[in-house]
Amino acid sequence: MLPWKNLIQFDRNAPKSVYLQIAEGIINAIRSGYLQAGQRLPGSRQMADLLEVNRKTSLLAYDELVAQGWIITQSSRGTFVADTLPIIRPTALENTDPTQSEAAGFSWHIPEFLQPPISFSFPLSFDDGLPDIRLAPIEELARAHSRNLRRLWDQRQLSYQDALGYVQLRAQLAQELNATRGLNIGPDHIMITRGSQMAIFLAAR
Repeated sequence: MLPWKNLIQFDRNAPKSVYLQIAEGIINAIRSGYLQAGQRLPGSRQMADLLEVNRKTSLLAYDELVAQGWIITQSSRGTFVADTLPIIRPTALENTDPTQSEAAGFSWHIPEFLQPPISFSFPLSFDDGLPDIRLAPIEELARAHSRNLRRLWDQRQLSYQDALGYVQLRAQLAQELNATRGLNIGPDHIMITRGSQMAIFLAAR
């Protein structure tokens, strides 16, 4: 039997729910190869005993993994790692040829003051600090969005919320900035705006 308590570690005092920490631990075990596709997992009751948590907690963790597509449950057989895992795989980027651009179909006079000082026509774009949207995990984002919309408690999230922005998003951003930028901030130090222009306007006031 695998050392589940070593593979799945969680902090009961952490802001993140224990069942989400357990789900992430199982995902990490799958990603690292400790759990193979099709491998049988302990039942929810046995997993709860192994991790010394409430069975409801292990059930919630399994439900989360099923919703994300990492595991499957079969009646009278048990719970297994899914054969097709929702792992982000590198995809080939489209070959864009700048010489094959199409005309817009209409003419438009552009004043000289709107012309950029330097015109670049390179096939590669080097944007410092900007993410490549072609690498975005669209399928995983769509599944997460659909899963959250189906949850009854999330219906309340459609109403007005904190003016500073979604508190869990601000907490994750604070954690990321602390780890990558050496800061020491919390969610109260972050405000989510609708765009960069609004952020610049508020910062300049």
